Amino acid sequence: MSALHATSAPAERDNENESDNIHAGDDIDAWTRRETLSSILAVSALGVTALVPGSALAADASPAQKATKAEIISKLAGIPTFTLVNGPGSGADSDGVPFGIYNTDTATATGYFFMNYETALQALKVASDLDSERGDGNIWSTARVKVVPLSVALQLSLSRRRRLAINEEKGVGGIQVDTINNLIPSDEGNGDARTLDTSRSKNTKKWETKGRVPLFYIPEPRLNQSQYYFGTNELINDYKRRHVAEDPSMAFIPEIQLVELIDVVRKAQSSNDWESLRDFVETIKPSQDAREAAIKLLKEEASGKAAPYNFDKVYLVVSAGKK
Repeated sequence: MSALHATSAPAERDNENESDNIHAGDDIDAWTRRETLSSILAVSALGVTALVPGSALAADASPAQKATKAEIISKLAGIPTFTLVNGPGSGADSDGVPFGIYNTDTATATGYFFMNYETALQALKVASDLDSERGDGNIWSTARVKVVPLSVALQLSLSRRRRLAINEEKGVGGIQVDTINNLIPSDEGNGDARTLDTSRSKNTKKWETKGRVPLFYIPEPRLNQSQYYFGTNELINDYKRRHVAEDPSMAFIPEIQLVELIDVVRKAQSSNDWESLRDFVETIKPSQDAREAAIKLLKEEASGKAAPYNFDKVYLVVSAGKK
């Protein structure tokens, strides 16, 4: 058996150059204490307001009051993402520990948060099939898909976090590794972004890079708020519903604008202008499929003994192409 098992290696966003390379610590831990992580998302996913203690954007806050980073990020607790972690069958010390693809050149490990449940399942299947084909055994046999709020996934994607490797192999278990994370869009959202950029003769290759989640919106100055979406179908349908009284034929729909999630948040962070994200966090919603999948998984976890997502440990795998 090889020292580290293999999984396919996707093209990566260059976190080394594009992120602030902060060691994530108190900020994340303060917002996402393990005893509250699942309950926050569970309540939010069911359509009930749920905010991290001390981090809420008050509904009756004065418009003149500028939002803080903690307040803006916490508003995203109700948006689910999906990640691969070790399940209960892996043992008590491994349960809830995420997988990280180890890069031998940079000595860092990369984890993934998927915006769509089916995409996470497909990633698990590809990794499992690849290990089986290589004859390396199957470390993925006890893996499971776990729900993590976007508020957490986003923070981990904007920073580095040092974790302890729990692999049993000599020379691997017990080492400290800097971990980074990428957000992976749904196939629908990625396809919509490519279609829009193709129609406008823009660079579509940017959407081939892992870690880019497209956001779509139509500026509406009259409403004094832009509505954000992860895909164009829901955007168009909602726009028509809001404006059908003015234009029953809906013959004209303004040009859809396209931005990238991490870029937008990083810009707010670098300028310390978190207020610029208010429209986004107050209007973005999970897709119906993601919402239903999150509720199902959270209910299953509530009835079992699955461990929470582990912020301090990682199980390392090495990327490799198919033979």
